[in-house]
Amino acid sequence: MNGKLILQRCRTARSPLLAAALGLCLFCAIAIFAGAAGADDDGGNSGHGGGNSGPGGGEGDDNSGPGDNSGPGSGGDDDGDDDGGESEEGGHGASVGHGGSAGDPGADPYVRGEIVVANVSQAGLKTIRGYGFRILEETRLEALELTVLRLAVPPGWQEERARRQIAAAVPGVIVDLNSLYAMQGQVALPPPGYGPAMIGWNRKGPGCGRGMRIGMIDTAVERSLPAFDGALVTQGALAPDAMPASHGTAVAAILVAQPNGSAVPGLLPEAELQVAGVFAPDSAGRLSADAVAMVGGLNWLAQRRTSVVNMSLAGDPNELVRLAIQRMSARGTLFVAAVGNDGPDAPPGFPATMPEVIGATAVDSAGRLYKNAPSGTEIDFAAPGVRIWSPDKDNPAGRYFSGTSFAAPFVTAAVALAVQEGAHDREAVLQRLAAGARDFGAAGKDSVFGWGLVRAPAACGIKSGAS
Repeated sequence: MNGKLILQRCRTARSPLLAAALGLCLFCAIAIFAGAAGADDDGGNSGHGGGNSGPGGGEGDDNSGPGDNSGPGSGGDDDGDDDGGESEEGGHGASVGHGGSAGDPGADPYVRGEIVVANVSQAGLKTIRGYGFRILEETRLEALELTVLRLAVPPGWQEERARRQIAAAVPGVIVDLNSLYAMQGQVALPPPGYGPAMIGWNRKGPGCGRGMRIGMIDTAVERSLPAFDGALVTQGALAPDAMPASHGTAVAAILVAQPNGSAVPGLLPEAELQVAGVFAPDSAGRLSADAVAMVGGLNWLAQRRTSVVNMSLAGDPNELVRLAIQRMSARGTLFVAAVGNDGPDAPPGFPATMPEVIGATAVDSAGRLYKNAPSGTEIDFAAPGVRIWSPDKDNPAGRYFSGTSFAAPFVTAAVALAVQEGAHDREAVLQRLAAGARDFGAAGKDSVFGWGLVRAPAACGIKSGAS
């Protein structure tokens, strides 16, 4: 229930040739889940921000490319790694689990000193105030029919105690910790352009993505890059101090980068992309979003009537975020989420674990599972997510990214195309995509690859006869 999603920054190679020649890889940083116990960093009164940090960590270049004929395998280590033996890259070594303390002991999984409640009655609010809680902020989310209160906990109270007290004293109230979230992706080395070909993405004629309205919960996007010149990108629900960052920029480029501005065009270059930029840096420069920022972003996307929402993030369950997704799902919005990068012994992260959400894991160009991918029955599809070439704000020409964050937009594009082809609810979309998926691992759906490698359900730009 107390969750923090963390965007992990690690290796980047701005030129594959330079990296290969020097055999070097810059280890920038990795911010991972830190538990409440012993965490001394005060996410404090950060509101939309306290939290953790940027795109990161990944694989070396195995030069396998899209033509590699080695078979799929669970957990292969793409050797040729330039890892240098760091623990987070040692095969399936150190786990970065929810609430863990490895890597960044100062990081909190939720905003300290706060609780969030929704749709509490005046009588309930009087009871809550009687315990010494103080209202920090009241937010009305019209599209979700929610009124959210951020409450300061009474002096000397632990947040979990405060949550339990309100739940017991005001039956039926939605109450939770103000969880912090961050993206689930890692920057790495590798061969550009294999992703679309691997899933059979076929652009036939003009109009690929035309008429689609896709949403994103992520960082703000560097809209000025050549890759977005002519793209239909709208940004809103920006957190205080939000700024364009590599993670959201790369995810957006995978979806809608323009053919004339990017070495690897986006999957749906003519789609409308609505970006809810809910992540902002905290005082330590780490990017995160709290639960209130998350539901604010979802409310903005609900107002924009997006049909499919990409969530390249993962973390612990939160009742406010759960309720917002459930309400949007009930109105027909489809969700795709990254399952996280916590390693094979960890379960998938929230919100991919929700039945309303399609969970995406990552594989490399040879079909091998990304070595930091988790496992669990909530995984629905695998997609390219290791050494994905995409432009970002610091490298307009592009660089390499790895992580389930960068697999999610491939699944999102396939879902959007399935919807355009006539599959209008989650079950119909799952049935259509599962029927076309390339089965990896055990026959049928499994806890490693889900239904297998997602495949394009139709040519993009020409409606199939089935539609």
